[in-house]
Amino acid sequence: MCPADAPSTASVDYSRLSRRHAERVAGVSRATLARYVADGKLSANKDEQGHNTYDAAELQRVFPDSFDLKRLETPASRDGVSSDETETDSPRERVELAILTVERRYLTEERDRLREEAERLRRELAEERRSRDAERAEFLVLIRQNQETVKQLTDQSQKESPALPRQRGLLDWLLNRAPR
Repeated sequence: MCPADAPSTASVDYSRLSRRHAERVAGVSRATLARYVADGKLSANKDEQGHNTYDAAELQRVFPDSFDLKRLETPASRDGVSSDETETDSPRERVELAILTVERRYLTEERDRLREEAERLRRELAEERRSRDAERAEFLVLIRQNQETVKQLTDQSQKESPALPRQRGLLDWLLNRAPR
């Protein structure tokens, strides 16, 4: 998001962000800002009190992955309520708005947490299914090996085949006897 597309916040000069605002917008620590200025990777100007000020465009150039101007929004502007609307509200309405804002933020966080939990459980389920399928395949191989082993063992122990009846010889025929 470029500074021209920034959300309307309470009159923030994007060419002169304070150190705290620069940290928030860039998504980095105070030490990181100081190190980048010292290394010449980031330019900073001094204000009347001698404090560093930073240009939002410069922060976006140096920190493109973590840069986000939405971090400068106040809770009221983040929830779509302008500062003019909150100033005319009664104290009771402001309290109710604050409670609803906190509740909304809590519910959003809870929804995100539940989505992450559901995704984690889906991954675990898929992993369990892969594990179960691998075990099933392994057991089937073992069963086949066992069947082959049993088959080989039973084939090696040959059963005695019944003796073929002895043919009747001429003498047996003449004497009308059964073969021995």
